[in-house]
Amino acid sequence: MAILPSSTPRADQHAAMTALCDTVAASVELLRRLAEPQSVSVRHGAGRTRLRHTLTLVPTDGLTDLFGQAMALRSLAEGLSAAVLDEAISRGVIAESDPSTRRPLGSKISAWVDDQTRRAGTPVTAAITAALRNWTLRTQHPRAADLGPLEDAVSGGRVSVSVAGRLAHDLDLLAAAIPTDWWDAAAGVIIEHAATGASSAQLASLREILIASYGDEGAFEQQQEEVHRQRNMSAPTKQASGLWTGTYALDNEGYAVFAAAMDALAAPRTDRASHASRTPAGGHASQEGTAVPLDNRTAGQRRADALIELCRVVANDPTLLGHVRPVSAVKAQITVTFDYESLLRQFHSRRQAPAPAPSDDVNRVESARGRGYGLDGHGTPLTPSTIRRMACDAHLIPAVLGGESAILNLGRAARFASPDQIRFLRLRDKGCTYPGCDRPPSWCEAHHLRAWTAELGETNVDELSLL
Repeated sequence: MAILPSSTPRADQHAAMTALCDTVAASVELLRRLAEPQSVSVRHGAGRTRLRHTLTLVPTDGLTDLFGQAMALRSLAEGLSAAVLDEAISRGVIAESDPSTRRPLGSKISAWVDDQTRRAGTPVTAAITAALRNWTLRTQHPRAADLGPLEDAVSGGRVSVSVAGRLAHDLDLLAAAIPTDWWDAAAGVIIEHAATGASSAQLASLREILIASYGDEGAFEQQQEEVHRQRNMSAPTKQASGLWTGTYALDNEGYAVFAAAMDALAAPRTDRASHASRTPAGGHASQEGTAVPLDNRTAGQRRADALIELCRVVANDPTLLGHVRPVSAVKAQITVTFDYESLLRQFHSRRQAPAPAPSDDVNRVESARGRGYGLDGHGTPLTPSTIRRMACDAHLIPAVLGGESAILNLGRAARFASPDQIRFLRLRDKGCTYPGCDRPPSWCEAHHLRAWTAELGETNVDELSLL
């Protein structure tokens, strides 16, 4: 197997090219040989590949490293495939494979990818072909954003081709809303976040946060106004199965209200166990008992039931429109975090003329900080105008940690946490504190770190956590 030179100046580029081709070919040949079926044996039976037998020789503590290296190889190979495809387009290889002037480039790319993978004996799915095609077309025709950093991330295996195709659209939106001198930093932040495995929703929220923080004055407001105009809910239609189906599309403000109510009502039903031995596998045991799930509904069924319950409350008694079940009153509140000084500035700025454009980087940074944005309990950004609108009708509870407006320590005077304490814990813990658990705050209960009965635990926020 060829070894890549430690340095590749111009004189060594030919050697580097040879090493690349030889290394890839040798790796494919080795893995193909390992994937071949082993000869039939009485001990192992037919169908076992050499790879399976070879893996039995790998030390147990080496399996973890081998798996990580295999996944790294997979990611780097995908980045290499995208780079080779881009080079094939630039050299006219794709065009020569199909000289027709009527077929668009995208169709030619798809056909070429399918042909080459079949010839190699490893045909790929239509989804993989589409991801390669869409990303390559995007690099061939950049509209607004500089995709250089993203291309490097794809080649380095840090961002997949499918994610890069979606992220290119986010970079376009950022380029249109963020000044040029801040573009590199903003693009770097969102690319690095994508490299951590962030979901599409998380990347979209980060894009909005960057626009709100560093975009031109009013850019975030305009974006959210446009999203609000696109809000929609389809009329339910009855399917052949007998189910009614429909779709909804909400802006950040509408979804914050919707999610607050749904999370509170769609949580699995539980019952308080009297002893930790009743804790099911994977449950959170404690000396004072645990919440044992009694709910066999799927997550989708629980959300559907929650929606029906919301509608039933209004249908039976419209005067209860602003209320939910008493046991869920605290959980169903929308918690919004926002800088208080920024909120005051937003109130006062409505009666003042627009401030002049900043003249230097320092002023621009201060201007960005002054505009601000809010976050609901799900991390979704809300515009200052949305928060002002909510504040008009909301029961405002300033979340000043350690302030005198809320009683955060009850000692032994009460066993169960108060609404003020629960609000504090939701802001502090942001969800279940059990390692690896990602359940939202509205699904959690205030749990004593020291058992109330056995260890004389106190009902103070420092001795409580969400579980």
